[in-house]
Parts: sequence; C-alpha cells; structure tokens
Amino acid sequence: MEYTVKLDHAIPEVRKRAFEHLKFKLRTGIVSVDEIAHERGALEKILKYIGIGNSEHEEIHTSLELLQDLCKNSTTRTNLVELGVRDVLERLRENIHESGSVALLDDIRERLRHLPGQVESPLIYQRAQYSGEYEKAVSSRQPSLGHYSPDRRPTTASPVNRRIGSPDHWEQGGAPHPLPYLPYAIPTYEVIQLTAADERIIDEFCTIHTMSGGWDRERGRELFDILLLDFGAGIFLQKSQLFRTILSNATADVTSPSCMYLEELLLQWQNHFRKCADVTSKHCTLTPSTVVPVSIGPSLFAEHGSSVTDYMISIPFACHEVFVTMIPLMRHLKWMPEVLRILYNALPFFKLHLSMASAQTSQHISHKVIVSYVQSVTAIVDYHGAMVERSHGETICAEYLYARERCALFAFDLLDALISLEEDWNFSELLWEVVELFSSMPNSNAVPGSLITYLLTKPSPLPNAILLYLLRHENSWVRLQAVERLKDAWNDTEQKSALFCSAPLVIALIETACESADGQTLQVVYPMLQKSILSCIDPSLIWSILPWLQLMYDADEGKLMKSAMNIAEHKGHEHDEISFWTRALLHKDKRLRQEAVSHLMACVPDLTAAAGNLEDCANTLLIPSSLLAIIQADRSSAAMVDKSASVERFCNSLESSLPSDGDLKDDLRDIADGIFVRATKQRAKDLGLHLRLLKLLNQSGASWLMHPGVLLRAFIILRVLVETDVGVRSDLIQDRTFVRTLARYIFHFEAQLRYELARIFSSLFFMDDQLCTNVHRVVASKFYLYMPSNATVDASGPERIAEDPAMVRTILDFLSSYRGNVRLSQSETHMLENWNNPFFWKIEQSASDLRQAQSHAAFEAAVLNLRTAFISENDCNLLWETDVPLTLQRILLLPPANVDDALLLTQLLHFLADILIYPGIFSHFEKVLLSSFEKVLLPILCSGSQDGTYHEADASVEYLGSSAFMSEILAFSRKILHDASDEDVMASISRTDALSSLYILGQRLLDAKGIASPRNCMNWLMILLRCVSLCGIMSAVSGEVMSGIISILVHTLRSCQQYPTQPANPHHSCHESRGLYRLAALCLRSISRTTFIEATGEVACAWGEHWMVEGSIDWMVVLLNDHEELLQKVGMGILSNLTMVDDARPLLENQLPHFLDVAFEHVMTVNTSPSIRKESVLLVKNYVVRSCHDMDGRFSSDTQQSNGFEDAVRKLGTARRDDVLAMFERYGFFARLKDVVDCDDILVRCAVSELLVSLSILSPALMRHALCEANALPFLLTYLEDKDIKECPPEEDTYALYEIFRRQLVQDADYEILNSTKCNVLRILWLVSFGSPEIQAYLVDETFVLKQLVRVLRDLWDHWKDGHLRQELLQIPTIALALHVLKELLFVSATRRPKELETTFKTEQNGLTICQLLVVSMRQTLSTSLARVACQTLARILSLHYSVTVDLGLADILDHEMRIFEGGNGPIGTVLFEQLVHVLFRRYELEDAAYMESVRICLQCLLGCCNSVKTHAVQGGFLSNLLERARLALDCTSRLDGPQEQEMFVIVTLLRHILAGSTEAKLSATKERTHVLLHHILSSKESSDVLAQEALHCLRNLIANCNNTKRVMFEQMRIKGRDASLTDILVSMVRKKTIELNTYNGCLDVLKILALHGESRAAMWKTNILVDLKNVLSWLTKVKDYPRVETLLSLYLNSTFAYDGQVNVMRTPELFDQLVQLLTVRSIHVKRTTVLILRNLAIAKENKAHFLLHGEVLSILCDLLGAKSLEILSPTTSLIRGLLCDSEKAKVALKKADVKRHLDSLNHRLHSVYSWYLKRSDGRPGTHDSKDDMSEQDEEYLEQTLSNLAIVNKLLLN
Repeated sequence: MEYTVKLDHAIPEVRKRAFEHLKFKLRTGIVSVDEIAHERGALEKILKYIGIGNSEHEEIHTSLELLQDLCKNSTTRTNLVELGVRDVLERLRENIHESGSVALLDDIRERLRHLPGQVESPLIYQRAQYSGEYEKAVSSRQPSLGHYSPDRRPTTASPVNRRIGSPDHWEQGGAPHPLPYLPYAIPTYEVIQLTAADERIIDEFCTIHTMSGGWDRERGRELFDILLLDFGAGIFLQKSQLFRTILSNATADVTSPSCMYLEELLLQWQNHFRKCADVTSKHCTLTPSTVVPVSIGPSLFAEHGSSVTDYMISIPFACHEVFVTMIPLMRHLKWMPEVLRILYNALPFFKLHLSMASAQTSQHISHKVIVSYVQSVTAIVDYHGAMVERSHGETICAEYLYARERCALFAFDLLDALISLEEDWNFSELLWEVVELFSSMPNSNAVPGSLITYLLTKPSPLPNAILLYLLRHENSWVRLQAVERLKDAWNDTEQKSALFCSAPLVIALIETACESADGQTLQVVYPMLQKSILSCIDPSLIWSILPWLQLMYDADEGKLMKSAMNIAEHKGHEHDEISFWTRALLHKDKRLRQEAVSHLMACVPDLTAAAGNLEDCANTLLIPSSLLAIIQADRSSAAMVDKSASVERFCNSLESSLPSDGDLKDDLRDIADGIFVRATKQRAKDLGLHLRLLKLLNQSGASWLMHPGVLLRAFIILRVLVETDVGVRSDLIQDRTFVRTLARYIFHFEAQLRYELARIFSSLFFMDDQLCTNVHRVVASKFYLYMPSNATVDASGPERIAEDPAMVRTILDFLSSYRGNVRLSQSETHMLENWNNPFFWKIEQSASDLRQAQSHAAFEAAVLNLRTAFISENDCNLLWETDVPLTLQRILLLPPANVDDALLLTQLLHFLADILIYPGIFSHFEKVLLSSFEKVLLPILCSGSQDGTYHEADASVEYLGSSAFMSEILAFSRKILHDASDEDVMASISRTDALSSLYILGQRLLDAKGIASPRNCMNWLMILLRCVSLCGIMSAVSGEVMSGIISILVHTLRSCQQYPTQPANPHHSCHESRGLYRLAALCLRSISRTTFIEATGEVACAWGEHWMVEGSIDWMVVLLNDHEELLQKVGMGILSNLTMVDDARPLLENQLPHFLDVAFEHVMTVNTSPSIRKESVLLVKNYVVRSCHDMDGRFSSDTQQSNGFEDAVRKLGTARRDDVLAMFERYGFFARLKDVVDCDDILVRCAVSELLVSLSILSPALMRHALCEANALPFLLTYLEDKDIKECPPEEDTYALYEIFRRQLVQDADYEILNSTKCNVLRILWLVSFGSPEIQAYLVDETFVLKQLVRVLRDLWDHWKDGHLRQELLQIPTIALALHVLKELLFVSATRRPKELETTFKTEQNGLTICQLLVVSMRQTLSTSLARVACQTLARILSLHYSVTVDLGLADILDHEMRIFEGGNGPIGTVLFEQLVHVLFRRYELEDAAYMESVRICLQCLLGCCNSVKTHAVQGGFLSNLLERARLALDCTSRLDGPQEQEMFVIVTLLRHILAGSTEAKLSATKERTHVLLHHILSSKESSDVLAQEALHCLRNLIANCNNTKRVMFEQMRIKGRDASLTDILVSMVRKKTIELNTYNGCLDVLKILALHGESRAAMWKTNILVDLKNVLSWLTKVKDYPRVETLLSLYLNSTFAYDGQVNVMRTPELFDQLVQLLTVRSIHVKRTTVLILRNLAIAKENKAHFLLHGEVLSILCDLLGAKSLEILSPTTSLIRGLLCDSEKAKVALKKADVKRHLDSLNHRLHSVYSWYLKRSDGRPGTHDSKDDMSEQDEEYLEQTLSNLAIVNKLLLN
C-alpha cells in the first residue's frame, strides 16, 4: 500500500512521518483496518517499523495503539502471528516499563492468543532453561542437572508467554487435551466504578512492581493494602493487570512479597466468591466506566467497540492461571512448599472453571482434561525422581524423595477435586490413565508399589490382575517394586494363600524373573516360586504352570521344572504330558530338547522307529535358515486361485462309502494350492476341514495320505487354518488327541513337513495363551517361534481390570488417601531413617527438630520446617498426633522478654495463621489461643497502645513496641477472636476488660492527627466489630468505654466522608479509606443494635454527645446518601436502631419525618436495592413498635391459648393507634400493599413480614380488609416457599455447578431468615383468620394456602429427619404456627373444598408426613403449646376422616411403621395412642379443657375405628390402667362432680370405644370387672345424665355380640345394704318417671340386647321385669308418650322372637289387653310395632286361644285391613297368617268374623292401586305417573302383603 511504502525508509524522520500519516488515515477513516488486513506486505512493514529499537523512535506507546487497532480484525491477527508479531512483542516487553504501555502490550498479546478456529490450552507451559538437557537425560534415564542449581531457581518465561507455548514443549506422552479460554464466565465480585485518583493508585502499583531494578517494597505493601482493604479483592480481577503483575513477580521470585500478596488474595477470593454466591442475581449490578463487556468464545474481544486497555477475569479463571503458572516452580525444593500452599488455596476453583468452560462453550470437557491437569504435575514428580537418583548425600536425597511424593500427593488431591465434574465420564479409563502416568515415568516413584501394597491388604482376589499388569510393565523399576511388595506379602501366610491360588500370577512371576537382565529380580522371585511349587498340593495348578517353568530351564538347569514334574507325576493327562515335551522341542536350550526327545519316545512308541531318519532328533523342529529361505521362495511363487469347489468335493468324498484315493489326492492338491485365498480358507473353516484332516491323520487305513507329497499338503492346509483363525485353534486344542496325532510326525524325514509342524505347534502353544502377554519380549528369548509376521498377542491387563467397578472404587480410595497409603521401597526407606512413609517421616523430623531446639535460631528453623510439613488441610489434621502442639503451647503462653523472643513469637504466629485457615484446626488450639490472647497478646497490645514497650527491663528494645510487631499481634488477635465461639469471646472479654484496651489502642490508631497503618486500623476495627456484635456485651463494658469507642467511630466516619454537604458522587469520590469507612459504619450499626436490644436507653452509651460531631448528626445524612448500597443500608440500620432509643427521639424528631419519607419511598419502590429496602422496612417497623410500646412481646406462640391471641394482646390507646394507622394511610401503604409484598429478596421478605405482623396485632380487622382489597395474600403465601436447588435440573442451567453452589450457600446462610419469615407469615395468617369465617373462606377459595401449609410441614419434617436439626426445629415456633393455621382451616376446607383437601393429603404422602410430624410434636415435654396444638390438629383430622366428611386416607397412614425414635417405635396409630394415653394420665390436673377434649376425641377415633390400635390397647394393659384410674377417682371422693366427673366421663367414653366390636376387649373388660364400675355409676344418684348415658353405651358395647359378658348383667352386687344386679338397676331407672329420654332409651337398648339371647332371656323371666315394664307401659300409654312407648315395645318385640318369650309375655297379666288397645292409637310406628309383637305371639300354639277369645282382636284386625299404609298391612296380614297356621279353630273364627271379605277387598284394592307395578314385575308393559313411584321398602311391604293374602286365602279355603 502507498501509505506504508516509506515505513522502512533509511531515514528515521521519514519513517516517523510515514507512520504518523498512516495513523491519520486510519483515524479519519480514509483507510480501514479491513483493507490492511489482507496486505501482508503492509503488515510486514508495520511490524518492521515497530520492531526498530527504542533509541530510534520514542513513540512506542503510539505504535502499540496502532497495533491494538489492527488486532481487532481476526484476519489481521492471523497474518500478524504468521509474520512473527509475538517475537516483536517479546523484545518490546523487555524495554518498556511504563504501566500504560505494558497494559497495551499485554492486551495485544491476549488478543493474539485467540485466532479463528483455534482454542488454546491453558495448560501448556514452557520448560525451564535446563529442560532441554533434562529431556535428553530422560531419554537415557540419566538426568542431567544442566544449568540447574539448588541455590538458584531456573528462569522462566513471563506468565503470558508461558500460556502461548507450543504443544511440542510437552514431556513424553503428548500434549494435553485442549481447554477453552474463558476469562470471565461468571461474576464473582461486584464491579466498582473508579475515579482518576483510583486509577493513579492502580497505575502506581503496577509501575512499582514492574520496575526492572529494585523497587520500594514498603510503598508496594502500602499500595497493596489500600487496594485490598479499600477497593476489595475484586479489584485485582476487575483490573486484571494487577493480578498479572503479582503473578508475574511471584513466578519470578517466590520469596518476593508478590507471593504473599497472591496467597492473601486467594484467601480473600474464597470469601468474596461466597459473598458473590450469596446474592440472587447472576450478573453484576454495576458496569465499570473503564471496561467494556468481553465476548465469550474463540475471540476474547469483539471485532468493533471502544478501546480496551484491560479486561475483567473471574476468580475461577484466575486460580486456573495460578495453577498453570506456578506448577513449573515446584521443581525448586525451597519454593515447593510455598507454591503448594498457593495451589491448595486455588484448588477448589479448578472444577468450577472447567464447569463454566463446559457450560459456555461447545467443547465437551472429557476426562482427558483431568489427565492433562495431572500430567502437568507428574512431570514434576518425574523430575524429583530423577534428582533422587542423581543427588549425593542422604539429606538432599531425602528432601528430593519427600518432594517427589509431595508432588504425587498433590496430583491425587487435584484428581480428587476434579473427578466428580461430569457424570458421563469413563472413570475406570481415567483412573488407569492416571496410574499409567505414574508407572510409565522413566524415573521411579512410590505409586505403583504403594498401590500393590494397598491392594494386597484387601480380601478380594482382584489384586492378582493388578499384579499381572505391573509385573509385566515395560519399566524395570515398576516390575522390581511389584516383586518386592509381593515378597513382603509372601511372608504373610494369609496373603500368600490368597496370592498364589492361580496360575496367571505364578506365570507372570516367571516371566518377570526371566526378563530381568541383571538377575536381581530372579534372586527375589526364585525362592518364592520354589517354596510355592514345592508346597502346592493342587495338581491342576502344577500342570497349568509346568509349561512356563521351561522359561527358567537355563537359569537353574531345570531343577525347578523337575521338582514340579515329580510332584505332578502320574497326576496329569497323557495329552498334557505330550504337549509339555512337544513344546520343549522349541526351546533354545538343547539339553531340554534332548530330554524332550527321550520323554516323547516313551509316550509315543511310534517315534522310536522314526527317530532313525534324523541325525540329531533334538533339532527336529529347528529349521535351518537356508532351507527356510527356499521354502518361503516356493510359497511366494504359488498361484492364488479360489478352490472352494475342491473343498466341497473333498469333504463329500470323505463322507461317501467308497471314496477314490485319486480324487482325494487331486482335491487335496487343489486345496493346498488355493488355501491362501480368503474364499477357499473360509469355506474350509465352514466345513470343518481341519477336523476332517485330523481324523484322517489318526486313521491307520488312510494309506493314500501317507505319501510324502500328499501328507505335506495336508499339513500346509492345517497350518494355514491354524495360523489364521482362532476358532480353528480352539477346536484343535479342545480335541485331546491332536498333540499325539501330530507328534507321530515330529521325526519325519522331510524337513518341509517338520517346518509346517513347527509353525502349527508355535501357534497352538503360544499365540492364544492369555496367561502369556510377553511372547515377543520374554518367550521369544527362550523359544524358537515360527509365527506369521503379523501375529499379535492380546495384552488384556488394564483394560480388563478397569471394567470391574469394585476395583475402580478401590483404586479411587487408594488415590484419595495416598498420604496414609504410600510405602517406599527398601532402598528409599533407608534414606528416610527407616521410615517407609515420607509424610510421616517429615512430620516426625519437624517435631523432633522442634523438641531439640536449644536456641532461637534453631527454633525458628524448626518452625520453618513445620511449614514444609504441614501444607494442606489433611496435613494439619495429623498435627495432633505429634507433640508439636505442646511445644507451641509453651511459647504461646510465655510473654516475650526480648527481641529474639518477639521474633520467634512472630514466626510462630505466621505458622499458626497458615494452618488456622482450615476449618476444624482452631478447635484443637482454641483454649491455648484464647489463653495466649489474654495473657500475652492483649498485654502487648496494651503496652503498644500506651506508646511503650512490653517489658520494662527491655525498654530500649524497639521491636517489642514497633509497628511491625504490633501489626502481627493485632492481625493474629483478630484471627483468634474471629474463629472463637461467641461464648468464649464473651468470657475472655469479661475476664480481661479487653474493650478498654481496645479503646485506648483505637485512640492511638485513629487519633485526630490522622490514620495510622490502614492494615492495623482495619484489624482493630474487625476485632471491635467482633466484640460489639456479641450478645450481652453491654454488661461486660462500662458505659464510658463504649461511649468513647462510639466517639472514635463517629469521628472516623466523619473524617473519611469526602463530601459532607452533598451526596457522594460516584464519579468523583475515590475508594481510598473506603474499607475503614465501611468497618466503622458496621461497628456503629452493631453497637446501635446491641444498645437498643440490651440496654434500651438505660446506659450512658445509648445516646449522647458521643454520637454527634460538633453537635449534629450530619454524618448520618451523608452516610444515607452514599453511592455505595452497603453504606446506605448500614446508615438506615443505624437510624432504625436509634429510633428505638428513647433519649434519641428528641434530636431525631425534627428530621424523623424526612427519614420516614425516605423510608416509605424505599419501601414502596420496587426498583430499590433489596438491602436498602429491607432496612427501610425495619425502620418503619421499629417506629411502629416503639410508638405502640412493646408490641413484639404481645404475640408469642408459647403463650397462646384456645381463645387465640386476644389474651396476649394488650389494648392500646385508641388515639395513638389511629395516629400510626393514619400515617400508613397518608403514605398510601395499604393501597400499594401488593407492591410491598411482591418481592423476591429473602431479607426484604423477612422485614416486610415483621412489619405486617405488627400491623396485624395493631388492627387485625384493618389488615384483613387491606390484604383482601390489595389481593396481597397470594403473594404473601409465596413467602412460605423454599426454592430447592434440586428442582433446577443441571442440564437446563447454564451455570449448573455454580448455581448449585450459590443456592446451597444461600440456603445455608439464610436458613434462619427463611424460617423467621415463615413464622411471621404464619402469625399473620393466624391473626387475620382467627374468628373470621369470611377470611377463612377467602383463604380456602382464592389461595393455595392449604398446599402451602402442607409444604411447610413437609419441609420441616425433612429437616427434622436430620438428627443434627431435631432439637433446633422443635424449638422454633414454625411448626406450632403452621399447625394453628392448619387447624383453623381444616373444617372450612372440608366444607368448601373437600376434594382438594383429600387430594392434598393423599399426594406425595403428605398425610403421612403430617401425622409423623404430629407424633414428634406431641412427644415434646418442653413445649406444652406445641403438643397442645398438635393434639388439637390431630383431633380435627381424625374427626373429619372418621365422620366420613372427607377421606384423608388415614387407614394406611395409621398402620405405617414409624422408626425414628430410639424407643417407642411402631405403627403411627399405636405411637399416637401411647402418647395420647401418656397425656391422658398425666394432664388431668391442667385446667385446659380444650386440650383434654382434643385428647379424648383422638383416643375415641383411634380406639373406635383403628383395629390395630384397639388390639394394642387391649394387649398392652390399657384397660386395666384405665379402670385403675377410675377406681382411684372413685376412692378419692364419694361424690362425682366437677373435674372428677369429667375425668370419669373420659374414662367411660374410652371404655365404650375400646369395647366396640372387639370380643377380646369385652372379655378382658369383664375380667377386669368393668361392670362393677358401670354398676357404681348407674346406681349413683350423683351421676349426671351425660355420665349415665355414656355408661349405658359402654354397657351396651360390653354385652353386644358376646354371650359370656351378658352374664354380668345378672350378677348381684350390694348397694346400700341390698343386692341388685345391673338388670335390676336398669329396670328401676326405666320405672322412674323423671328419667331423661336418652337415658331411658339407653337402658332399654341394653335390655333389648339381653332379650335376644336365650340364657340372658331366661334369667330375665326369673325376675319381675315383665310386670314392672307392663306398669311402665300402662303409665306411658296413659300420658301418650308414644316415643317411649315405641322404645319399650321394641323390647317386647325382641323378647317375642323366641318361643319362651312368646309364652312369658302372654302370661303377663293385662299385657295382652294393653297391646290390643295400642292397635287403635294414631301413631303408625307404635301401631306397627304392636302388630309385630302380636304376630310373634300368635305363632305360639298356646297363645292362639287368647286371640280368639278376645272380643276385639278380630274386629280390630278387620279395621287394620282397611288401612292404606303398606307399613301396617304387611305385619297385619302376617298376623292373620300366623293365627291360621295349624289352628282349625282360628279358621272357623275368622270365617265367622267375615275376615275373608275384608281380605278379598284388600286384595282387590291392592291389585287396582298397584296394577302398574304388578304388570312391570310380571314383565308386561304398563304406564304410570312419576308420582306412583314406590320406594324399595314399600315394594317389599307390597310383596309381603300379597304373599300373605295368597297364603291366607288358601288356608281359609282349606
């Protein structure tokens, strides 16, 4: 291009002008970047110009800006990379130091990393300078130290360059699996806006730390503290140049402060990530003005957009970059502990980084990625393994040995952290690739040997498979480790028997021994083999390994083989013996071959004659090379023609009866010529040609086959089939005659035939033997093998093993617990003073150095050594197994007396700070650390706060009082107080008056002259915040001290506020001192909260001048208008708390209306920040509470009784209440109540619910109206929901792993808030629904309140099943409140929505869950209210179900087994019964009638309707306990009244229900003399009618359907001097004219049951009962009390069903006449019952005369026949029929009385009136009106009447 022609001009000024001209054209748009993108020549000139040395042009920054613009185009980037732009940039990076240019250069580098279609692996790293020599050394297994020296670290490339490395730089094993580059996948911090002053601080930090020479470390540390404490740890990721600078410096020098910065950042990032996850939004709330969004994908930056000088990265990506960059530094022994400490802190984020990469890119993250991670560490393991072999001196070798295993341990910890990333991985393949990484290293490590040792301890035989793999490994050190570990296991008898039970392992040992070049392995293996074989008693095992003992023939001259043969002699099959010696003919040792010849001649007699054909029979199968060449030449010249037809002819000829020898020879010749053709070969296999040939060879009559040429062709065919098909080989091996058959031709005179035999035997003996996996490596060195060149052997080691899930689990357990399972070899153990575990050795060495330290220097060195031993959390857990804590305890509790002591204490505090970051460590040290704080650290702080030294004797020593020492003490004190429990901190403060010391120290750190060290001030504020947040702190500190602390905090806030008169401007307020500002505000917030909670204005610090600056609280206004939401929220919280203080109200009154205006605006504005909105709601709520005085104390679930909340709410002044409510009306709160309630933030929900509770207490009626009018109840009910993370499928969530982590944190952190919100909502529901049917109906009809309540209870039950939460859950009011609301709405739901109620109970086992929760609640003895409401709810559920109102499925629920208690488990019904009985017997003294009534109802339902409960009650002695309780009540008083009568009523009621329907219960009750109790109650004049009626019902249930119990009715018992039975008492009660109707009916019901039983009826006739009852009937008839008459008549009816009753009733004087007279009464029921009685009486023959002699009976009967009611006609006709039956006199009398005419008239009338029915019943069509329809009862009466008429007419005619 013309614009770039002069860029390479010789004159610098011309070049410069041309460059400026090009920039102008680009800036004005005359030339576009796209035009230059395709001009490689122009780009080349631009690069050449930029690459010219800095001395020739000073506009380097301008050049980089141009290059940055060019890199926006993807094509340009590709061309620039091809032209070598990276080398140009590398040279420029060495010459520039200005931070802006450095940022530009790094930005260009990052753009160039992502080319179109290319995804770069973040795991690629560059080797150190020595890696070239080392790589060469690796290939020769002799590591060269090259440029490496332990005193100097290897230089490494910059972090950016290291990421651009080529895959060719990888060690053996190839490049790692590529990963997508994803700098900002998820938000992990809140982006802040930066001002120019902030940018200057960042620029200064980068400038200082990128200087090539020495730099100001003190200023660098100060800037780092400012950035970390004021800006937050997220700034290092928002401005990633900061992170890259720190990482680059830490990589260059691990001992530099940048390494400490990095370690501190990682810890801060962990906290920041949890805070970030503790929000509901996935995205940042702010957008930085200096940053544009980046695009995720192959290209990091968008093609168009504004200039980007820096970019954001996320915490997971930053941690991933730390890993990639720091891994190579682990080669340095001194740096490795620090590097590992950093990597372990970054480890939790690796998996999240990969998860985000998998979710947001199209690339699948397979297990190969994990292998790549591990592979980057195994390279370091291999390096330290090489150094162990090359180093001299036991000390340095031991250190390298420890470093090697420490790196291996980190690799496995890394694997453990990443292995559960994806569920569809092939975990077995992953584990074996990892194991292969360690076993395939050129240099040794302890992993393979330790794995074998671990597996050998398992009872499973599977370790044999692992041993086979490792024993045959290509690395000799792996095989040697396997043999050594096997030898150790051999010494254990149990392990020996488990190991040597199979031939494969023995054969593998033989192969390993034979493969050993130096004989070392053979010396170890041979004794093991010798002992195992000689002690073997299994012949099959001997024969299976005997052929492989031939491998060791030349090692021991066959001694071991001969010993095995002697053991197996005459115990093997002839086939095995011939096979063994035939195999020996292929051995390379001639002595063995000679032995084989003699044995074969003995086994095969035919061979003796054939042996004469050869000069040396031992070499019969050894073919000379000259002859072999001739044979192969002849084979290569053979024609390839398909001879499938010949195969078929040959097989057909063999099957014929007279085959032709000539045809067979010709066909065999053709087959031999074409056998190499695939079609011929396949046809031969299909027809089984190999078996046919074997049969021919075995036949003596096949003389044509013995011809040399023909026989050779047969062997050629057989050899080709054997070599090419595994099925053929299998068929021949299964044929036990094949060896003997072929062995007959071993000594054949034709060499070519023997050659074919050799090939056949080689293939059959070695090719398919799965036990021999090293044919070409071991067996081939001992045998002459004649196999095809393409023959392969199946090495089935790791693949087959990996298929076993149990083995995969075992290997995974080994890798995850490598620290305890590692075992070194014997030679390496000697290096570690006979320790076979390097980690335990290191710990013991460190502890020993600490014990033996005699000087400060030695002690400091020992502490430093401890830091190398205790790096990770698992390391620190082993600390308690040593005496290190005791040694450290002595130092911690000893005050430093001099500088050396102080330095030593500082070093020790550093070590403790490193290990205390892990959870659980502090608990072991807690007491010691708290004692040290009180006795050592706090006095030092006190001395420092007084500007003096700690010890008077060393007043001249500066370090003891120096800022550095004070800073260390202050930081560690903060750590102690942060980790200690609230109780311990409170106790420590109370003992030491620590706040007074802190107050004095705060005056020094935050005096009026200025702020001291930011870090010290922050630590002081953090300690103060920890202390003032404790409950009860006000009682442990004086008001003056707290007032002084408040004054310091207020003045600190005021001094840090940049613009006190106007709202803070985010574009002008910088972030310096923001951390101090935040902490001071938070401390004031905690103090204000503690003040009004604990003091409520009664102490001096509650309010006063110390809260003001110059008499005003303008600092509060500035705080409320801060641009940072956190500070606005804190300011609102302080104001809310001060509102509760009475003394503050006068000063706040002037501004309080303004504050309320702001608060209400935030409350009702949806877009307000949730945190600010929450504090605003709390401010309004506190104002309401304080205005109405102690409102919160009026509503407590533990004090509420059955009358609701009315007893707990005290009446307020009407005027004050109206003023408060008018304020809400004025702000339009109720009109916008829906907007207020409709929010998602849980904190806002909690605050809103608290406010609504207060308003509901203030005016329930108003809240009912407001909630319904605004339709806010449905939104309020959503507060009861828990958004379970399990309901969000990971595959539908782009942020799967992150979301699960985030939501789990929210669920854990906000559990108390969620529970409090639920309680508040339930209180509101109860308040507004109690006593209001309208609101209850609204809730049931318009909302899903029932489902929400059931969900709440189900969630509570799920949490309760976790044993850790049981007591906590039962102590919170949620359960009781939910049950209260459920109880109120159950009846309404059953009435208005029965189907919905049934569905809710039966869905997802909700009913079962509720019943289980009720059981648990009723068992609580500490909370009577919870048990009470649970019982009431249960009573309503049972009554609704068993009253058949709704079907709640309780039958199955009550029989469900409950197994959640340590004792008292069983079916739910039984468990409920036991608990209710417990309450029943122990709660009579409580004056709680509602509670006892609920217990009674529950027991009634359970005993009456649940058979399992009834059976349990009877068998469990409940009856006896119940009766005993009744007897005690009767014995205590002679008069039943009040509580005694109520108690007796409950007892009798339960007896009634338990007796119903249970014969077992009746018999048991009779045995327990229940009737005596009933006798006493019924005979007592003091018994009320209700109690008497219940006793009668109980008595009825006792005698019903049980003949044995009826006898008690006639048992005589003495009452007031006379004997009387229960029957007598009942009769006397019936005789009373004043008896109540229900009692009267109850007595007769019992008597009616007795009248139905023969024995009891006979007993009744012995009494005067019929006469007494006849008198009662007379009186009742006289007074016309027909209901009672009917009841009494029913007794007579029951009595007359039997003959004895018919006779005795008729004999009763005047009774028959009374019955006849009752036929004339108007009552149809009385008349019908009387007719039925007379019908029964007429059946008895003796009674018929009474009917005939009575003058009115027949006439009355004739009148009854004229009745219209079928109900009367049916029994009347039955009566006439009974009279006529067997009585001629009756016939005469009836005819005489003209009854026949009345009967005919009735018959005619019935046929006329009911003709339509009669036609329909006969099947004939008929018509009728709908009004003629009859009930089923009338139809039955009609049928009976007609039937009776027919029979009567027949009887009269006869």
